[in-house]
Amino acid sequence: MTTSFYIRKQKVDEASIYIRINEGRGSQYRFKTGHSIHKSSSWNRNTQSVRTTSIEPYDLINLQLNKLKSYIINESVKAKAESTYRNRGFYKDLVDSFQSQEGNHKKDEKVSTIEQLFIKFIEEANSLPIGYGSKKLKASTLADYKVSNRLLHHLHMSKTPLNEVDMNWYYEFISKAENGGKNNTPLSLNYIGKNVKNIKRILRYAEDNGLAVHQAYKSRGFKVRQETASEIYLTEDELKRIRELELSSDQYSLELTRDLFMIGAYSGLRVSDYNRLTTDNIQNYDGSEMFEVRCKKTNSLVIVPIHPVVKSILIKYFNSLPPSQNEQLINRNLKVLGRLCGMDEGVLLKTTKGGRITSCTRPKYEMIKTHTARRSFCTNAYLSKMDTLDIMALSGHKTETNFLKYIKVTGKERAKRIAEHKFFQ
Repeated sequence: MTTSFYIRKQKVDEASIYIRINEGRGSQYRFKTGHSIHKSSSWNRNTQSVRTTSIEPYDLINLQLNKLKSYIINESVKAKAESTYRNRGFYKDLVDSFQSQEGNHKKDEKVSTIEQLFIKFIEEANSLPIGYGSKKLKASTLADYKVSNRLLHHLHMSKTPLNEVDMNWYYEFISKAENGGKNNTPLSLNYIGKNVKNIKRILRYAEDNGLAVHQAYKSRGFKVRQETASEIYLTEDELKRIRELELSSDQYSLELTRDLFMIGAYSGLRVSDYNRLTTDNIQNYDGSEMFEVRCKKTNSLVIVPIHPVVKSILIKYFNSLPPSQNEQLINRNLKVLGRLCGMDEGVLLKTTKGGRITSCTRPKYEMIKTHTARRSFCTNAYLSKMDTLDIMALSGHKTETNFLKYIKVTGKERAKRIAEHKFFQ
């Protein structure tokens, strides 16, 4: 067991001091020490203490931190000798006990409004199992919750007591969000739905932690409204056009983008996975080469046969994988590749903003992005009459509902696939 101290900024430059307790094997717990400093620059990260040259009461704070550390270590050693299970609750009791004994115990601020709940949720995200499993929430996920909290603040709905977040509150939120966000522009249906999802989750978190909340969030009416996003896929012919596009020697960036994109289009991997493949991911199963990948987003293991197109790319790089490339650069380059291939046919886009359906037309090449590779894989595999469950096993989709969102085929394409089924022969 090891301990360390660190700070988190609160208001302006003020920062609270936290203790981090690491039990190994991913068991890491964080707690407030009850101390704070007026300037974050007063904290010495190397010594994990308040600088003696600062205006802070460094002698008193550092003394208390050292005493807290010694107390926790001593109690942990005793518990280990007595085979006592040491989890988050065990260490929280130790911290509370020490603070009580030292007379600086501060009761947790009462959480009564939805804004306070968001703050508490975000603060404790790294120390509480609030991922509803053993997984901790990613920084990008927490950023989404911060955005939701800012949106509520902008809409003047953040001060609502938890027991008043009812259906009337929900309808008011939807109405205000449709009328305008931070820039007073109407928000899209999917964006509003994403924020409702975050609100429902923290209300469940509140209830799980014994806080009184209105039960409306569990009703069918308090729903996450969504619509299918306007996305495209590239046909086998379009992928071939990109592969056969002649590029000059000084267009290496475009060539690298093309190779990475083709690996995604013929493996079904997300860009976060196909952009970091190495030879370590290549395995041989009974003479067949496969990609064995632990997906970054879901942590699930997928095994995908290496397609001949991908094999040709590996040979090009001397039986290795192309180097990774910045995702923003990949997205820019893909649009250039699409334009050079003449993929300028108009694509009709429909979206709901401000409660109204709006539509516009954009050239297809502007719609190509890193995730188009994954959609192209799923759709082309489906059109080739590959079994749906087999495609899901390769793409890593857990439910058929989510998988079918990736199938971007027209009614005629679907009808043709069905007509070629043995039932109609």
